[in-house]
Amino acid sequence: MVRRLLLSLPALLLVGCGAHPADDPVDRASGSTPLPSTDGWQPIAESPLGGRANAVAVWTGEELVVAGGEAQPVCPPAADCASAGRSSNAAAAYDPETDTWRELPPAPRAFASGLGVWLGSRALFVTSRSATFLLDPANGVWSRGPRVPGYVDGGGLVPAGDDVVRFSYSSRGDGPTDHRFDTATGTWVTLPADPFGESYDRSMAWLDGRLWLLSMDVEHHFDAHEGSPSRLAVLEDGHWRVVDAETPDMTQQQWLVPQGDLLVAAENRDPAARNWAYDPTADTWHELASGEPGNGECRLGAASAGPSWITAGDRLVSSQPADALEVPSCPGHEYYHLVAWAGDRLILWGGVPSVTSSEPTGDGLVWVPRQPR
Repeated sequence: MVRRLLLSLPALLLVGCGAHPADDPVDRASGSTPLPSTDGWQPIAESPLGGRANAVAVWTGEELVVAGGEAQPVCPPAADCASAGRSSNAAAAYDPETDTWRELPPAPRAFASGLGVWLGSRALFVTSRSATFLLDPANGVWSRGPRVPGYVDGGGLVPAGDDVVRFSYSSRGDGPTDHRFDTATGTWVTLPADPFGESYDRSMAWLDGRLWLLSMDVEHHFDAHEGSPSRLAVLEDGHWRVVDAETPDMTQQQWLVPQGDLLVAAENRDPAARNWAYDPTADTWHELASGEPGNGECRLGAASAGPSWITAGDRLVSSQPADALEVPSCPGHEYYHLVAWAGDRLILWGGVPSVTSSEPTGDGLVWVPRQPR
């Protein structure tokens, strides 16, 4: 059986003119001052949404917009259920500066999970079933967008210049599996098929005006619990080029994230294993400091980047400067919760408290980690 990638689906939160990451590294030299760090997680104000699992979040630069998800009862993580929880179309926005929520109009249709990006004035939500919704949170106006073409297996959503790419976790090797959302026309365009054939643990990132792909072949995928080589390619001028046919050992669920002028292959498993950084200019890999093994008591899911840190399993890692930091325990949020960077703040909301629980919480936590050093 092929092991699937388990995502905290709002892993990539995008903002800007066109589509740019809300979690792009902040230029501290330009005058931006980091927030004072906090001693572990702190509770945030109660949400009007009630308990939710697998909700989707988009950071606008000022508010965290939360929509969709599953209301109780949900299928416990340790159970095998005939059906999932009841999908929701409710939405609300959280302001971390004032620690307040405001209700938003419901989405045109309920959705249980998905991904979200910020397009400068609207949030784009892509559900796990490839439906597309757009929300103007300032005016509370929803609209429907075109569906993502074809079937996309897991994977993620990444910026690509002014556009956005929806990529698949796996590829059968028999045709294209990834699609670009053209923000100018509001349409999806299918990308060229990658050069690797059948593959798994696929992840994409945008750096230096190019789209990069990390992709493991099926043979190495099955043996990747302790580490196996992956492959790196780049899409330039509409054509894929293989950059590294045999990377350093990666593990299943490795996630490609840009940080500064490097590509970080961040670990998603608990406990975290090796984290690598690739320098496109020097064409070299180096291993990042991972610190001491964490306690695994707070699972952050798929990797995402804040201004200074990247989430990686049960810790944070940084490539510039090289550093690692254990994530504090987050009781009450063991599975199905959303994890989102809101500037220097890391916000965790919803989910279920244990592997046997079917009742999602509506509580949330916020943590401001220290700066890398």
